[in-house]
Amino acid sequence: MQLSASASVAPLQPSWTPAAAPAPLALTLALERLRDYLHGFHSERAQPLPIEFWDIADDALFMEALTHLPLFLADLFDQDADALPEGFRLAFPIFWIDEDSEFNGGRAYANAGERLLPRAVEAYRRIGLHDEARGLHAALQAYRHAPRKTFAIEAAYLAVPKQFADAPAKRVALKAFFRGHPELWSQAPAHGKVND
Repeated sequence: MQLSASASVAPLQPSWTPAAAPAPLALTLALERLRDYLHGFHSERAQPLPIEFWDIADDALFMEALTHLPLFLADLFDQDADALPEGFRLAFPIFWIDEDSEFNGGRAYANAGERLLPRAVEAYRRIGLHDEARGLHAALQAYRHAPRKTFAIEAAYLAVPKQFADAPAKRVALKAFFRGHPELWSQAPAHGKVND
């Protein structure tokens, strides 16, 4: 079928529009891709997964969605992170670094660099995991001093004692924060700052 130049095509409507802040189409599409990706691992579920992953009752699946969120949000985050609801601004750098460290170890801090380390520091402060924020701040300072010395950057991070030194305990704290604040996923940005 061919459309003439004067033919009217209805715009694609997002399927998710919370009352507090309608999602831009790009965010809706990213969330739909995340949902479809998760469905590939959980196709046995009787109910389809919602794109509003924060509404998923299963804690393990909720955390799985957070873990994979950076895969589908990277371009949007890089274009205009401050336009995203706070939940996305907090989760993206945290789970990007955590996921990268699973594959690249301490190199993840250098990979995050100036792009993500400052946002991760602010995110952990906002969440209340101040030891983690201090460790990432130390990694950021080491990165700024010598960006190619990945072992020194990792050592700076590891040198800061942390309440949740093991990953499972930290994930429990992250889950508690994000589960305790579902409004952050639809909240309009406040002056473009993470911790306003």
